[in-house]
Amino acid sequence: MPSQEPLLLRHHRPFLAFWFARIFTASGFQMLTVAIGWNLYQLTGNVLDLGLVGLVEFAPRVLFMLHTGHVADRYDRRKVAAICQSLQALIALALAIGSATDHVTREMIFILAFLLGAARSFEMPTTQALLPSIVPTALFPRAVAAAQSAQQSATIVAPALGACCMRSAASGSMAPRSSCTSLPAP
Repeated sequence: MPSQEPLLLRHHRPFLAFWFARIFTASGFQMLTVAIGWNLYQLTGNVLDLGLVGLVEFAPRVLFMLHTGHVADRYDRRKVAAICQSLQALIALALAIGSATDHVTREMIFILAFLLGAARSFEMPTTQALLPSIVPTALFPRAVAAAQSAQQSATIVAPALGACCMRSAASGSMAPRSSCTSLPAP
């Protein structure tokens, strides 16, 4: 009986592309969430607004709960994910331009947070449903574990990176490492 080479995820190019995309989009989302909170707190100084922006960002998940699964099942998942990720990039761009030109308002941040939540509410089930079409059945359990590990790693690491980037941008520093070690207490 000839020995069959074991299937490894690292040799499966479509999965690697999916995995890296998942890390980068999850990291970008986490960093954007930090930027939204940071901008809102600097603008208003109101702790209640931080809680409200989280609620506004979460509300689309509840509002669109029945529609997101339908969209993920009915339409091309790659296109839906790309549209959602493009919308998130536009939201980040709008926040960056607004911050650079001092045109950020409390209401603008709440609208951007709602749009970000809407994009994420459609992206999450779509990318989860995309995985079975990317990997062979034999690799699926390992692919799910690796994809979830990527998501969790980004959720843990990216907010700290986002805070370092915000601190660097606020101080005009080009050395995020030194900025991370001197973050002020809130």
